[in-house]
Amino acid sequence: MNAVHCWWEGLPNERFWLVVSRFENGKDVLEVPDEDRNDVASWVSDLVAYLPPRDVIFHYHPTSHAIVSWAKPRGRAERREPGWSLTGMHDRSAARPRWVLKVKDRRPLAPAVTAAEIASIQWELFPALRALEDKVGDPLYYPFAMGSPDETHTLPGRVFKLPALFVERFPVLAAVASETRAPKAARAARHRASSWWTALDDLLEPRTKAARRAG
Repeated sequence: MNAVHCWWEGLPNERFWLVVSRFENGKDVLEVPDEDRNDVASWVSDLVAYLPPRDVIFHYHPTSHAIVSWAKPRGRAERREPGWSLTGMHDRSAARPRWVLKVKDRRPLAPAVTAAEIASIQWELFPALRALEDKVGDPLYYPFAMGSPDETHTLPGRVFKLPALFVERFPVLAAVASETRAPKAARAARHRASSWWTALDDLLEPRTKAARRAG
């Protein structure tokens, strides 16, 4: 396994990933085969093993050239040996070990985020991305080539890390971030409300006792 730079550890807002896949045959399963260590995609071939079940996966469709949906992991990725297939039968085409990740609750994005939009926005984000890299170290496992404000493409590989600052710049992605953050936010809101009522009770208690004595 390649050594992975887990720069997102200890940063709870950094919970977004990008999967490049067609999700063929309607199966919500991502297979990431081991790459030859001389292949440029090998630097991210083991990244899926570090994807926490609580995080958010965005799905980039390589034919549509857009981020088209999002989902949550269904558990952690599992290691499969050569010959294993989704049907449980021996598959001669599966000649390499692979990681298998099941996803759940996959939902479409409306509108999808196109490669052209990504190229334009990430061009503006370049200083912030460099600052993040300087802060947490290299590599970020960022998914998109950054050579032009007019066009981009995904780098070799199937699983990448999406920085939170990227997600927040696209309204449809930011909405997913907000939605998946809602339970925690709701708990915080309930805690604030409870604290407010407790403080109010503490404020009124002396007056209530004084009124009782006066009565």
